[in-house]
Amino acid sequence: MRSYCSMCHFPASTCLCAHISRTPCPLSIVVLQHNNEAGHAKNTVRLLKLAMPEIRVITGRTPSDFTDIALEVTSGQSGVIYPTENSTALEEYEKRGEPTLLKQLIFIDGSWPQAYGIWQANTWLHALPQFHFNDAPKSEYEIRHVRMKNSLSTLEAVSYAISTITATDTSPLLKLQLAFQQKWRSPKSHRRN
Repeated sequence: MRSYCSMCHFPASTCLCAHISRTPCPLSIVVLQHNNEAGHAKNTVRLLKLAMPEIRVITGRTPSDFTDIALEVTSGQSGVIYPTENSTALEEYEKRGEPTLLKQLIFIDGSWPQAYGIWQANTWLHALPQFHFNDAPKSEYEIRHVRMKNSLSTLEAVSYAISTITATDTSPLLKLQLAFQQKWRSPKSHRRN
Protein backbone atom coordinates (compact mmCIF):
# COMPACT_ATOMS: atom_id res chain seq x y z
CA MET A 1 0.00 0.00 0.00
CA ARG A 2 1.27 3.46 -0.95
CA SER A 3 2.09 5.75 1.97
CA TYR A 4 1.08 9.41 1.93
CA CYS A 5 2.50 12.42 3.71
CA SER A 6 0.19 13.45 6.55
CA MET A 7 0.92 17.15 5.93
CA CYS A 8 0.74 17.71 2.14
CA HIS A 9 -1.24 14.52 1.38
CA PHE A 10 0.94 13.66 -1.60
CA PRO A 11 2.61 10.24 -1.85
CA ALA A 12 5.59 10.06 0.51
CA SER A 13 7.91 9.60 -2.46
CA THR A 14 6.79 12.94 -3.91
CA CYS A 15 6.20 14.86 -0.68
CA LEU A 16 6.17 18.63 -1.25
CA CYS A 17 6.45 19.84 2.34
CA ALA A 18 10.02 21.09 1.90
CA HIS A 19 8.83 23.32 -0.95
CA ILE A 20 5.80 24.91 0.72
CA SER A 21 6.12 28.53 1.76
CA ARG A 22 3.00 30.10 3.19
CA THR A 23 2.18 33.04 0.94
CA PRO A 24 0.11 35.84 2.44
CA CYS A 25 -2.79 36.95 0.29
CA PRO A 26 -4.23 40.45 0.77
CA LEU A 27 -7.30 39.50 -1.32
CA SER A 28 -10.06 36.98 -0.82
CA ILE A 29 -9.56 34.26 -3.43
CA VAL A 30 -12.42 31.96 -4.39
CA VAL A 31 -11.99 29.08 -6.81
CA LEU A 32 -15.06 27.57 -8.44
CA GLN A 33 -13.74 24.11 -9.28
CA HIS A 34 -15.45 21.77 -11.70
CA ASN A 35 -16.25 18.43 -10.03
CA ASN A 36 -14.16 16.49 -12.57
CA GLU A 37 -11.15 18.71 -11.92
CA ALA A 38 -11.21 18.19 -8.15
CA GLY A 39 -9.90 14.64 -8.43
CA HIS A 40 -7.45 15.30 -11.26
CA ALA A 41 -3.93 14.39 -10.17
CA LYS A 42 -2.39 17.37 -11.98
CA ASN A 43 -4.73 20.07 -10.68
CA THR A 44 -2.82 22.99 -9.24
CA VAL A 45 -5.51 24.15 -6.82
CA ARG A 46 -4.24 21.46 -4.42
CA LEU A 47 -0.89 23.25 -4.47
CA LEU A 48 -2.52 26.65 -3.93
CA LYS A 49 -4.30 25.36 -0.83
CA LEU A 50 -0.96 24.21 0.62
CA ALA A 51 0.60 27.67 0.29
CA MET A 52 -2.58 29.72 0.83
CA PRO A 53 -4.85 27.69 3.10
CA GLU A 54 -7.27 30.61 3.45
CA ILE A 55 -8.45 30.47 -0.17
CA ARG A 56 -11.93 29.04 -0.68
CA VAL A 57 -12.43 26.20 -3.12
CA ILE A 58 -16.02 25.35 -3.97
CA THR A 59 -16.58 22.29 -6.11
CA GLY A 60 -19.53 21.98 -8.46
CA ARG A 61 -21.03 22.98 -11.80
CA THR A 62 -24.54 24.29 -11.36
CA PRO A 63 -25.89 27.44 -9.66
CA SER A 64 -27.14 25.37 -6.72
CA ASP A 65 -23.54 24.24 -6.07
CA PHE A 66 -22.44 27.87 -5.71
CA THR A 67 -25.48 29.39 -3.96
CA ASP A 68 -23.59 30.55 -0.85
CA ILE A 69 -20.84 32.38 -2.71
CA ALA A 70 -23.35 33.87 -5.17
CA LEU A 71 -25.17 35.46 -2.22
CA GLU A 72 -21.93 36.74 -0.65
CA VAL A 73 -20.32 38.51 -3.60
CA THR A 74 -20.49 42.26 -3.71
CA SER A 75 -20.47 43.91 -7.10
CA GLY A 76 -17.65 46.42 -7.26
CA GLN A 77 -15.62 44.57 -4.64
CA SER A 78 -15.68 41.16 -6.33
CA GLY A 79 -14.43 40.38 -9.81
CA VAL A 80 -14.10 37.23 -11.87
CA ILE A 81 -11.02 36.28 -13.84
CA TYR A 82 -12.54 34.94 -17.03
CA PRO A 83 -12.01 36.27 -20.57
CA THR A 84 -15.25 37.50 -22.16
CA GLU A 85 -16.24 40.08 -24.75
CA ASN A 86 -16.83 42.49 -21.87
CA SER A 87 -13.75 41.71 -19.81
CA THR A 88 -11.14 44.32 -18.98
CA ALA A 89 -7.41 43.68 -19.00
CA LEU A 90 -6.41 43.34 -15.36
CA GLU A 91 -3.19 45.21 -16.11
CA GLU A 92 -5.14 48.25 -17.40
CA TYR A 93 -7.47 48.17 -14.42
CA GLU A 94 -4.44 48.18 -12.13
CA LYS A 95 -2.94 51.19 -13.95
CA ARG A 96 -6.10 53.22 -13.36
CA GLY A 97 -5.56 52.90 -9.62
CA GLU A 98 -8.83 51.08 -9.02
CA PRO A 99 -7.60 47.70 -7.77
CA THR A 100 -7.98 48.86 -4.20
CA LEU A 101 -11.72 48.50 -4.81
CA LEU A 102 -11.35 44.79 -5.52
CA LYS A 103 -11.40 42.75 -2.34
CA GLN A 104 -12.24 39.37 -3.86
CA LEU A 105 -11.24 37.55 -7.04
CA ILE A 106 -13.11 34.53 -8.35
CA PHE A 107 -11.40 31.98 -10.60
CA ILE A 108 -12.96 29.09 -12.51
CA ASP A 109 -10.89 25.90 -12.37
CA GLY A 110 -11.22 23.19 -14.99
CA SER A 111 -10.47 22.51 -18.62
CA TRP A 112 -11.61 25.27 -20.99
CA PRO A 113 -14.85 23.38 -21.85
CA GLN A 114 -15.52 22.76 -18.13
CA ALA A 115 -14.85 26.40 -17.23
CA TYR A 116 -17.11 27.56 -20.06
CA GLY A 117 -19.86 25.29 -18.76
CA ILE A 118 -19.58 26.81 -15.28
CA TRP A 119 -19.55 30.32 -16.78
CA GLN A 120 -22.64 29.66 -18.90
CA ALA A 121 -24.63 27.97 -16.12
CA ASN A 122 -23.84 30.53 -13.41
CA THR A 123 -25.22 33.78 -14.77
CA TRP A 124 -24.69 35.51 -11.41
CA LEU A 125 -21.02 35.69 -12.45
CA HIS A 126 -21.98 37.81 -15.48
CA ALA A 127 -23.03 40.70 -13.22
CA LEU A 128 -19.52 40.94 -11.77
CA PRO A 129 -16.63 42.83 -13.36
CA GLN A 130 -14.75 40.41 -15.62
CA PHE A 131 -11.03 40.46 -16.22
CA HIS A 132 -8.55 38.86 -18.58
CA PHE A 133 -4.76 39.05 -18.80
CA ASN A 134 -2.90 40.97 -21.51
CA ASP A 135 0.66 40.55 -20.32
CA ALA A 136 0.73 37.31 -18.35
CA PRO A 137 3.97 35.37 -18.66
CA LYS A 138 4.07 32.17 -20.68
CA SER A 139 2.92 29.17 -18.70
CA GLU A 140 5.64 27.08 -17.11
CA TYR A 141 3.22 24.27 -16.30
CA GLU A 142 4.37 21.63 -18.75
CA ILE A 143 2.92 18.40 -17.40
CA ARG A 144 -0.59 19.06 -18.59
CA HIS A 145 -1.71 19.43 -22.19
CA VAL A 146 -4.07 22.27 -23.10
CA ARG A 147 -5.95 23.24 -26.24
CA MET A 148 -5.30 26.97 -26.02
CA LYS A 149 -1.72 28.10 -26.48
CA ASN A 150 -1.77 30.92 -23.91
CA SER A 151 -3.36 28.89 -21.09
CA LEU A 152 -2.12 29.26 -17.54
CA SER A 153 -2.59 26.79 -14.73
CA THR A 154 -5.00 28.03 -12.08
CA LEU A 155 -2.03 28.46 -9.73
CA GLU A 156 -0.27 30.64 -12.31
CA ALA A 157 -3.42 32.69 -12.93
CA VAL A 158 -3.94 33.30 -9.20
CA SER A 159 -0.26 34.15 -8.75
CA TYR A 160 -0.27 36.62 -11.64
CA ALA A 161 -3.51 38.31 -10.59
CA ILE A 162 -2.40 38.77 -6.99
CA SER A 163 1.02 40.12 -7.96
CA THR A 164 -0.53 42.48 -10.54
CA ILE A 165 -3.07 43.98 -8.15
CA THR A 166 -1.17 43.99 -4.88
CA ALA A 167 2.53 43.73 -5.79
CA THR A 168 2.72 40.74 -3.43
CA ASP A 169 5.66 38.40 -4.08
CA THR A 170 4.00 35.21 -5.29
CA SER A 171 7.19 33.49 -6.42
CA PRO A 172 6.81 30.83 -3.67
CA LEU A 173 3.67 29.63 -5.47
CA LEU A 174 5.52 29.25 -8.75
CA LYS A 175 8.41 27.47 -7.01
CA LEU A 176 5.94 25.01 -5.48
CA GLN A 177 4.44 24.31 -8.90
CA LEU A 178 7.95 23.76 -10.30
CA ALA A 179 8.80 21.32 -7.49
CA PHE A 180 5.57 19.45 -8.18
CA GLN A 181 6.48 19.15 -11.86
CA GLN A 182 9.99 17.99 -11.10
CA LYS A 183 8.64 15.19 -8.93
CA TRP A 184 6.00 14.19 -11.49
CA ARG A 185 6.92 10.93 -13.16
CA SER A 186 5.98 10.85 -16.80
CA PRO A 187 7.85 10.64 -20.10
CA LYS A 188 9.00 13.96 -21.59
CA SER A 189 6.81 13.19 -24.61
CA HIS A 190 3.76 13.61 -22.34
CA ARG A 191 4.73 17.18 -21.51
CA ARG A 192 3.53 20.35 -23.17
CA ASN A 193 6.00 21.97 -25.56
